[in-house]
Amino acid sequence: MIGKNTGKVIQYAVRSKKCRICDEAKARHEEVRAHDCRRNWSGSAKAMESDMVVDMMKDCNQKCAKVSTVVGDEDTSTIARLHREVDPSILKKSDNNHLKKILANDLYAAQKKHRQLSVKVIKYLQKCFAYMCQQNRGNSERIEKGLKALSRHPYGDHSFCSSNWCGYLKNPDSFRYKSLPYGRALTDPDLQSDLMHIFEKFLPHADKLSSLESTQSNESLNKSIASKAPKSHFYSGSENLNYRVSSAIAQKNIGNTYVAKVNDVVGLSPGKHTLSLGLSRDRVLKRRREMISSKTYKKRRLELKSARQSCQSAQEVREGSTYSTSIGLNADASDINEIPAAVEAPEMKSLTGGEEYIYFDLETTGLGTSAHITQIAAVKGACSFDVYVIPRNLLPKRHHP
Repeated sequence: MIGKNTGKVIQYAVRSKKCRICDEAKARHEEVRAHDCRRNWSGSAKAMESDMVVDMMKDCNQKCAKVSTVVGDEDTSTIARLHREVDPSILKKSDNNHLKKILANDLYAAQKKHRQLSVKVIKYLQKCFAYMCQQNRGNSERIEKGLKALSRHPYGDHSFCSSNWCGYLKNPDSFRYKSLPYGRALTDPDLQSDLMHIFEKFLPHADKLSSLESTQSNESLNKSIASKAPKSHFYSGSENLNYRVSSAIAQKNIGNTYVAKVNDVVGLSPGKHTLSLGLSRDRVLKRRREMISSKTYKKRRLELKSARQSCQSAQEVREGSTYSTSIGLNADASDINEIPAAVEAPEMKSLTGGEEYIYFDLETTGLGTSAHITQIAAVKGACSFDVYVIPRNLLPKRHHP
């Protein structure tokens, strides 16, 4: 449990179903010797989280201060147990990133039915959803209106849009969808119907969407714990796991100098170089936090992410289908020759006399190696040539008018 204002861990708990000493004694049919047994759970792994939260809340209310609000994801029934066993007045706030993930799962599930719902469109809808929730904090009525607009705005219907964010209402003459393919509105009516159904599921939870919080600090702590107690190794058979979790908590609350301070408390030399290294790492971490919170850094990070995605998409188109589920079971699957990488344009050589340049252009069914020509056009001086070609393969649905 991390305090919202301090960013420090105020409570933590560990659940373990195993004890190496107890298990070995049982296997040998021997009496268990006295030891520091850390086995404290016999239920399923799914119920661990809610049990630990209840335990931490009770301990915190007794020793520290009464907790009135908790922030968490939507994957557990923890809040119902808190109301039953701790305090029925406790409020539950949702995590904004987790709700975006729930929306993404619904959109990618709908992608199987609709070709027009590309990854670019999904990213656009996610961005609009996050922006809508952030701009309408504390106003559930505007959240409801925004949810209705999310399935209509991409189709050119701006009846539920607001003038403080909709570009069409600000300047209808020059409005263009910057994040949708070709800058044009979506057209598939079946897709719009499914989008309405997806966003309408959030309407009963407009109050939650108007007061979203973040659990990013918990995710950062999980990363620190995973570095000290990786899942590929088994530590929960003894007190080893508790010590490793405790060290991650100390690093979160104190910083990288926690090792020197622990040594000092137990009567060991803190270590000159250990303390110097901890201070150096804390300074680097402080500078990085200041840097990543700046607007310039966030903008640059999004630009680099967009460039990487664009480069990857171009490479996948050139390479064709090389890796997908059950591709090896396809009888028609064969080795695909990669399209050569683009090279610099050759220099135009001057004509020696009597020659003329011919400029031509091709329209094809796609960019892959299996694409077919649909139109050829050429120009030579004042003469021109233009002819349509019937392709040997059917046009993809996305090319149909």
